[in-house]
Amino acid sequence: MTAKWALHVPRAEAAAIARLRASNSIEVCEAAGEVWLRGSELDDALTLQIRSLPAVSRYDVLPDRQLIAHGNRVPCGLLPEGDWLPLRQWVAVAFPPVGWPGELETQVAIELVRSDAVRPTAALLTTLVDLLAWVATAPQVRLDPLRMAACRDGRVFVHGQPLPPLRGQRFTLDDGIAVPAGWTWRPAVDAGVLRAACRLDTNDVALMQPQRNWELIKAKHFVRLTRSAVRETAEVHLDG
Repeated sequence: MTAKWALHVPRAEAAAIARLRASNSIEVCEAAGEVWLRGSELDDALTLQIRSLPAVSRYDVLPDRQLIAHGNRVPCGLLPEGDWLPLRQWVAVAFPPVGWPGELETQVAIELVRSDAVRPTAALLTTLVDLLAWVATAPQVRLDPLRMAACRDGRVFVHGQPLPPLRGQRFTLDDGIAVPAGWTWRPAVDAGVLRAACRLDTNDVALMQPQRNWELIKAKHFVRLTRSAVRETAEVHLDG
């Protein structure tokens, strides 16, 4: 660029330069703790903008880089030799944040409430005793779609379709969140939010019941529901 004018401002005042970023004829260089500007054009509009800057001095620039303070005739220095960048590149434009991040002061407890919504049941909480009696005569085709996870207290959680025709508590299942049929949670957040809050891994289940703390059933505790699996589980949890 063949510069016709130049000026420099203190580094602390450099933010004011951003008002000139619409100009394509201005370059910027940082030297000795100051910010220098130079330009190849200078019309009336740009002159007014330059005058509004907190500039230390403004200069006319000779072809050999000599600087003449505006209004004087004697050169008083040289234009810095450095990395001159287009003003638009030097000025980084950043959008302000949409809003301030909130601070969570209190946590909202999840509670189960009655629901009129009709949802298919997908799981059953029954007992090992009842399940053991059922698998003794149930056809294999009824066992194949089912998986189970047993608890030391003799309860067993079964999911799959169709469910065994056994007494027990039936559950709906949504993204790993199991709640009793005819119930839902409040606040009515998405199941994915609860899943994240419970820190469920893939195929884990959070078992929720009214007036009770929720229970975590890890994916590794589920096994295929087979006659042998039910018998062996019953031997461990019932006979032990």
